[in-house]
Amino acid sequence: MAQLGADPAQDREFFDEVRRGLRWVLLIGGGLLGLLAGSETEDPVVSACGLGVFLAVILFLFWETKRYFDGAPPPTIHDLVIEDPVTLAVGLPALLLLGVAGLFLASGAESTGGYYAGLGLALGSVGMAFLSLKACFDAEEAARGNH
Repeated sequence: MAQLGADPAQDREFFDEVRRGLRWVLLIGGGLLGLLAGSETEDPVVSACGLGVFLAVILFLFWETKRYFDGAPPPTIHDLVIEDPVTLAVGLPALLLLGVAGLFLASGAESTGGYYAGLGLALGSVGMAFLSLKACFDAEEAARGNH
């Protein structure tokens, strides 16, 4: 069977650009959805969360654009986790406090939007804590294997 002329490097570059474009479409859609949800409600918590989602998406898109023009690879979750044990000793209590604050926000919420925002904050901070622990132990293991 004859090939159509594209080598694997060109295919990889093409699909990397397709992935980047799809990520942008999903991010912009999520940001606009947050803006729409925040503008159509009278609940101040849901409004603030929607605006926060929109602003976070805008900041992330600016960061990704800067990385693209600097020649850096697209950001991944690996860029956000804590790998240094000393920094993790400070970061884990901060993530714990953020998670507890999210639980207090959820328990004191007067609407479903505030409840889900608090739960999302708590679950996000717990998830980031576990990912950071894993990254720290993986970095220690890789360093130990190199020596």
